[in-house]
Amino acid sequence: MVKRVLLILAGVVVLGVGLVLGFFYGLRPRVRPAQDLHAPTSPEAIERGRYLSEHVLGCAGCHSEIDDTRPGDFLKPGTEYGGRIFEIPADFPGTLAGANISSDPETGIGAWTDGEIVRAIREGIGKDGHTIFPIMNYKAYRRLSDEDVLAVVAYLRTRPPIRRVIPPPDINFPVSMFIRMLPEPVEHSPAAWPDDPAARGELLLEVMGCKDCHSPMERGAIVADKLYAGGMCFEGRFGKVCSPNISSHDAAGIGKWTDADLKRVFREGGGRDGRKLWVMPWSMYRGLTDTDLDALILALRKVPARSDLSPPSELKQP
Repeated sequence: MVKRVLLILAGVVVLGVGLVLGFFYGLRPRVRPAQDLHAPTSPEAIERGRYLSEHVLGCAGCHSEIDDTRPGDFLKPGTEYGGRIFEIPADFPGTLAGANISSDPETGIGAWTDGEIVRAIREGIGKDGHTIFPIMNYKAYRRLSDEDVLAVVAYLRTRPPIRRVIPPPDINFPVSMFIRMLPEPVEHSPAAWPDDPAARGELLLEVMGCKDCHSPMERGAIVADKLYAGGMCFEGRFGKVCSPNISSHDAAGIGKWTDADLKRVFREGGGRDGRKLWVMPWSMYRGLTDTDLDALILALRKVPARSDLSPPSELKQP
């Protein structure tokens, strides 16, 4: 009798595991064929794509090598959009790299269709159907209109080809399984970039990925009740930098910072103590238009206050 019960339980476990694996590897990710889309070629569209790629969405920063000898995440000349190998913490479940998205047809995206590039940006699906690791902020990029995402494609098409093979990310199980839940088809074009400052700022805050660096993480996921509370730490040649609390809290966050203080951060990479900021890519954000920067600061003012204090940074002397 006991043996029979054990056999039944074992069968149930095997069936359950089979159903779970079948769900994740049979039903996920949700993939559809790339749409038949065509990027414009007008100077205006290409310029819009340049602005989004280099100053808003972070494409340049994640897909180019960074000069780690100076603060601000300046790009290494000659590597723009040719890919980036990330230095990741020892406890990260795998390895990561920013793909080569130059126009090279073999090692970049020169042979991709416009629809395949759009699908990768907004839906998190590569040309071969694999799930893109969500270090690329495609869950937020889903909010980009067809016009804006195609402008990005138009600009990327103009980037010189860089022949450089970038190893694909290698994510350990079970994280590799769970990220398959993230991609979702974008069935209809989202609304155009909003004119209303509040709505524009909220969108900027999301697509710029500020919470990804300014929120603590546990087991690879952002702690939901500590959004923008800071505390994520980065180590490199510069030493150790921990992101600050950028919530609206008066003492722990930026509640008492003036607009001029915040603009100095984005325009010059200068903290209130006068020191230049490392890790934060202010070299790219300094190109934000006045309208977008004002809207972004408005959105930051509305971030719920968090009292958490970030660990101190430990910068090495040059």
